[in-house]
Amino acid sequence: MSSAIALALGSFGEGKADSQNSPVLQVSGVGKVGAFFFKNSNKEGAKIRGEDKAKPDNKGLGQAFALQDTAMFFDAKGRLDSFGQMEYLWRIGLNLDSKKTSGQKVIEENSLTLRGDWGLVRFGDAQGVESFMATGAFVAAGGTGHGNGNFDTVVNKTTGIYTTTDLAGKTSYATKISYVTPRVSGLQFGISYTPNTLHSGEDDHTIGGHISSKGKPQDTNNWAGGINFSHRFENNLKMVLSATGLYGNTRKRMKQDQVEDPTNMLLKRYVEADLHNTKSLALGAYLEYQGWEFGAEYVDNGKSQQIKNPTDVQANLGSFNAGKAYELALAYNYGPNKVAIGYYDSARRYAGKDAKARTISLSYDRALGKGLGFYVEAVNFNFKSHNDAQSFEDGLAGEDRGKIPREYQTKGFVGNNHGHVVSTGFKMSF
Repeated sequence: MSSAIALALGSFGEGKADSQNSPVLQVSGVGKVGAFFFKNSNKEGAKIRGEDKAKPDNKGLGQAFALQDTAMFFDAKGRLDSFGQMEYLWRIGLNLDSKKTSGQKVIEENSLTLRGDWGLVRFGDAQGVESFMATGAFVAAGGTGHGNGNFDTVVNKTTGIYTTTDLAGKTSYATKISYVTPRVSGLQFGISYTPNTLHSGEDDHTIGGHISSKGKPQDTNNWAGGINFSHRFENNLKMVLSATGLYGNTRKRMKQDQVEDPTNMLLKRYVEADLHNTKSLALGAYLEYQGWEFGAEYVDNGKSQQIKNPTDVQANLGSFNAGKAYELALAYNYGPNKVAIGYYDSARRYAGKDAKARTISLSYDRALGKGLGFYVEAVNFNFKSHNDAQSFEDGLAGEDRGKIPREYQTKGFVGNNHGHVVSTGFKMSF
């Protein structure tokens, strides 16, 4: 795979530029290897109604090893003598997490970028401006990312909670086109257009949901906008501010003619329900001064991709929204060392009442050499839901889950959970 990619990149642009400006291949990568030590007050996973025991989910073991956030990037970079010395780059990004290499897509990013005095254009399977123009607590955070980090891979997430600062409807690596203006007086504007948020590469252009998505909401004509301000003042204070948002036409999870009778009529009505369009917004800030860093982010997802008329799905079913959250991080750097603290808080309306998540985190990082670092991170978490969420989720799971086709199966309810996660390991970048 790697040799084929390298050869393909090596021939990119051949014959279009003279020899001194021919594309140059560069390879880079990132990754973490570490250990987790953790405690869940709720050691059981989803409890399916009609079954005597909940699924353990291996979240009660107390310790685990993991390779995470591992990726490699192959960049073919070149420059044209025309169009104002326009730079161009073709990137292929490989997601090397084991869950991807065991049957899911390995090539996650595949895009062409053109950059000149007029700004930047990017086309292909790449993240949109809602991701790369945003700033916030994640910039100042250490460890694996605090409340937005990897601690949640070893905890049982309570049903209904919102645990990130990702915008609802985030397009991730769906095929899109993005444009970003040049930065003028510190200000930069950007826009991304994604025709279909479930499409990437050579996938079929399916509209209206499809079984392979496992009921995941789908946007068509998804637009992302971003504003970013960055400036370093004379006293050496650096300030970065951002506002990013998404709007998209959200389709049903499944079209009616795609849903073969799954025995569970509640689930059938759920996957066929009309959903609110995507409308989500994030505001971020980052400050850096004499070794200190501070980051903050606020996210409001509104009712993005949530059920429009809950009572059409189930009588007396309460309302839903996609969650609000804020996150803070404060860090101090001294020599090769960095110490950071973080706080995350969210609330999401789920089946008529709020499901809440809160984390408090502390991290220490030390640079051991160019590209190699050591980290320790501790996260205390508290997740809460409610009985109405349990009744709804148990209903979706069904009394006899075995009769429901696999593509429609849901996990069932996970109850309140609190505890802590301590992780330590090494980071590598090259």
